[in-house]
Amino acid sequence: MKKFVLVFVVCLILFVFGALYFCGSFGQSNQYNVTSQIEYNFFNLTAKRYFAECYFGERESVFEYDGNSTPKVEYGIFRVILNFSSDYAQSINAYIKINGKEKIYILEKNPFDNSFMCDICKVYYDDADIQILIENIDDDYQQFSSVSSNWNIDFQKAMNLSFKYLKNFAIKNTNNFEGYLTIVYNRNLVDTQYFWCFRLVTKDNQVKLVLFDTNLGDVILMS
Repeated sequence: MKKFVLVFVVCLILFVFGALYFCGSFGQSNQYNVTSQIEYNFFNLTAKRYFAECYFGERESVFEYDGNSTPKVEYGIFRVILNFSSDYAQSINAYIKINGKEKIYILEKNPFDNSFMCDICKVYYDDADIQILIENIDDDYQQFSSVSSNWNIDFQKAMNLSFKYLKNFAIKNTNNFEGYLTIVYNRNLVDTQYFWCFRLVTKDNQVKLVLFDTNLGDVILMS
């Protein structure tokens, strides 16, 4: 009987320490490995004839909600929303200068709205100097401002909070889920509020998400 109790106590201690490790010390490397998309930083600008934004991160090279986190690639999305009709144009050319290095990109028309987008396939952080000059629209370079640098909760803190908020679901589905950390906002408003959103998706299509404030970390929605 004593031997059984001893074995039970040892197993209980191991379970508790395992749970504490997952919840408290589930290190950034492990969080990274099970997360299929991580958005890093957000920039925007308002020019005379358009509004522009850009954000950076990493995501699966094969982007699927299937409960598996596969190797990731970097991305950097630039989005330009014109404030005049552009039905005639299928693309626009833009000179993008980042930290003094200039390159021209073709921004493709979004078929669903008046925006144009491209992916520069590279990550830049809050301290990057980012400018854009749109051919036949701008006379000079326009400067992006870092929005996310004003947040108290950066993407690394957001990752830690996300796993804390969803720890029970994560423990229950260990080795059977992938995570997606994204920035949520109203794309139709220039003056919008931003939130961190973290979704856990399991192999059997269970989804758990949390939406929280970028400054205080207050939970806005959990489902």
